[in-house]
Amino acid sequence: SIVSLSSVSAIGDVITYDNAGSLEEFMRFDTPSAVYSIAWTADSTTFAYGMADGSVMMNSWSSTGISFPIMSGGHTDAVTSVDFNADETALFSGGMDGVFRAWDHTTGTLLSVSDLITTPKTPVIGTVPFIESVAGRPDSPNEVALAGNWNYIQQTVWNSPVRPGPPSLSGHTNFVFDIEWHPSGDYLASGGADGTVRLWNYSTGAQSYIDNFSHTSRVYDVAFTRNGEWLASTGQDRTVWIRPLFSPGEPALIATIPDIGSDTVINAVDISLNGDLVAIGDSHGMLRVYSIGGPTTPSGVLLREIDAHDD
Repeated sequence: SIVSLSSVSAIGDVITYDNAGSLEEFMRFDTPSAVYSIAWTADSTTFAYGMADGSVMMNSWSSTGISFPIMSGGHTDAVTSVDFNADETALFSGGMDGVFRAWDHTTGTLLSVSDLITTPKTPVIGTVPFIESVAGRPDSPNEVALAGNWNYIQQTVWNSPVRPGPPSLSGHTNFVFDIEWHPSGDYLASGGADGTVRLWNYSTGAQSYIDNFSHTSRVYDVAFTRNGEWLASTGQDRTVWIRPLFSPGEPALIATIPDIGSDTVINAVDISLNGDLVAIGDSHGMLRVYSIGGPTTPSGVLLREIDAHDD
């Protein structure tokens, strides 16, 4: 299921330091299969989600009675990542079947498909390539980046056979779990199974930044602040870090969560609209919200802890 959260004062309020302590569930969407990925439209009213059964669906918390198409019959395995393109004319999905698809999310019509099995990549793990993350470039509706169980990031023009396209981004020594675009579209951040967080120049393919000492194991998720000045990361070692990208300063540890049952990891991280909070979700379904503190010396303070999911 999907849980939608807001402060109790008014549904849709921007969540800040002042109201994060009042964060509560106000809506729940039951889904036919486990949800692996969520992507929001720019106005934050509608979201798409990819599921373990290979289907992609949409819903809205702000409107009722809207009939959204089900984008099914495409993926043959779990959909691990979904994202809208820049002008929201297409919805991207990628999955464990090694297939990238682009959909018309208003009709459910398949617009494009790229099979990584027939476009060979060399997996770092396993024998068949699969996709972990898809990310549409925020200032170009035609461009998308893909990452998975191979050790580089593929940038491509999804709706045109343009050659040469943007450069591939090579440097990780193991497969890549998550990629996120800088708000400007000039940079791409990545977190990988090699325990590193990296920042890449979109146009040249050069590595602009690497943090190879904060995390001690796999990095599962990365997230920019809305102004693009800071980058957060989290992963298998149960820590959350934030670092300045274009100004002096070292990575700061925001939180280390308890290890419950010796199998706890943090799967997801995101930063609030105002840049003063970081939210994380762990492998036991727990949602935590921390204040980041001052921009020069960030430090985490736990504001809210919610047992949001069963898994």
